Amino acid sequence: MWLRVGLSASPVRVVPAAVAPSTVPEACQGLDLRSTVSFGGVVICVVGLMGGGHLCVGYGLVEWMFAPKGAIKSLWNIKEFMTKPIAADEIITFVTEVFERADMPVQDAKSLAQELVDAELSGYASVGLRKVGEYLDRVQRNVTNANPEITVDLDKGALARVDGDNGFGHLVVDFATQLAIERAKEYGLAGVGVHNANFAGRLGGYARNAADHGIATIMFANTGGAIQVVSAPGGTEPRLSTAPIAAGFPRAGEAHFVLDFATSSVAYSRLGEAKDLGEDIPAEWTNASGDLVPFGGYKGFGLALLAETLAGALTTAGMPSEQPSADEQGLFLLAIDVGSLRDVDEFQQQADEFLEYVKATPLAAGASEIRVPGEQSEKARQHGLKHGLHLAAHVAEDFRQVAKSLNMNVPWFIQAN
Repeated sequence: MWLRVGLSASPVRVVPAAVAPSTVPEACQGLDLRSTVSFGGVVICVVGLMGGGHLCVGYGLVEWMFAPKGAIKSLWNIKEFMTKPIAADEIITFVTEVFERADMPVQDAKSLAQELVDAELSGYASVGLRKVGEYLDRVQRNVTNANPEITVDLDKGALARVDGDNGFGHLVVDFATQLAIERAKEYGLAGVGVHNANFAGRLGGYARNAADHGIATIMFANTGGAIQVVSAPGGTEPRLSTAPIAAGFPRAGEAHFVLDFATSSVAYSRLGEAKDLGEDIPAEWTNASGDLVPFGGYKGFGLALLAETLAGALTTAGMPSEQPSADEQGLFLLAIDVGSLRDVDEFQQQADEFLEYVKATPLAAGASEIRVPGEQSEKARQHGLKHGLHLAAHVAEDFRQVAKSLNMNVPWFIQAN
């Protein structure tokens, strides 16, 4: 019998005890194992996860969620936890059918499902499967084009612009990324802008995909001026989007360097996820008016202004102003073909030597390791692909409602008593 504890942002301490690696449950092996405790034949594993903010505790066949103040809420009934973890492919199949029934082409529906599951696997639940119901609603209300014709509407070789035809940003940004890879391979350097697209969620996956092809990337995104949820330092009204920035470069190992962050204190979707889970909102996330604030004060503010301008003005997607704006994803992607400047293997070797040197820094008291951007999300992704996923209660309920509304057969993993 074992007890598994998934730890993300909650300040919980567990006193380590000597536990042989062989006694650690397989489901916890390969994760960011912070500590283990053994008593009475029970092994407690404290595991660092991403995108959470709560403790998920499993004992036998029952799991609970511990809210930050220690309240306990039942996530699932016992019958649901008698099932096995859900294979990623099973969830992809379900989500693909959802969007097919919303008149999306089969390949587009599958690509969108894969992107959402990939975000969930990588620890970005706030822009993962919890978005399925919302995206379905957008298609049904004709807010998002279910069958877009994505085109290159400006082409100057190494510079190009993509018109997303109001399609899902996941599909549009994937198209733009593939175009940037092709043009960078041809010209050594490429810049691709995106306009007239919906929200693309997590950007790090596109940086990772480009790195698979030996391409280093920097991405800047905004919402075309429509979603103003972040206040300037000292301000009392929001005037900015969360203006995310992503970047990546290829490494020789399994995990490429991938940086993906909102220039606000947290992503807006993370704020929504916290509300879904009934969590208290940390004071440092917002100002006195309840608006999100830039991370790092004026440093994050400056990066937000840069991202808004490159993603909005350079691409024609639009920028925040007093005038109403269309809700669209503006994005500018800079792609660099590493092999055009030097041998890729030599680049990766030098980059990896540098990163390993940094990671070998002597640790401060209480620190477990130094992690490089991209490593933890890839570890989580590989773990989920191997062991499967558990859906959060509110996501499972959303799936049930979606299946009911579309007259779909309810798959085993979301069946209720």
